[in-house]
Amino acid sequence: MLARVAPLLLPLLLSPPLRARAGEVCRFAGATDYDGRVAVLAEATPVDGAVRVDVRLQLDATPMWLVHTRYLMQEISLWRPDGLALLAVNSRHSSNGHIVRQQWDVFERAADGLEAYRVQGKTLAGFRQAHPGFA
Repeated sequence: MLARVAPLLLPLLLSPPLRARAGEVCRFAGATDYDGRVAVLAEATPVDGAVRVDVRLQLDATPMWLVHTRYLMQEISLWRPDGLALLAVNSRHSSNGHIVRQQWDVFERAADGLEAYRVQGKTLAGFRQAHPGFA
């Protein structure tokens, strides 16, 4: 299922940074196998001489009888005139309404490359307790 959606996101991820003069929004919705539904929302917004790109994907499907699965993915990037400054990727997975896992992977440009860190939790309250500076 996710393999069919990935080609839709790949051009967004590999596109060179563009100068957005105003907010731009792109929406996509469709159906997948396993009675699935997919929705993608991409927003580009100018912020202090940079461009913030926020891409969100929701995939709902029933891969097995009585097992409803929901994947929520979000990628936030900040593009400055000299290139990528920040990339944050959030993946959330739930099964039958119960959160299985949620994590953020964050990459920030530093003088000598990218600095990366990961935080994990199941709920916002869990994130606030385990990672108070992040939440």
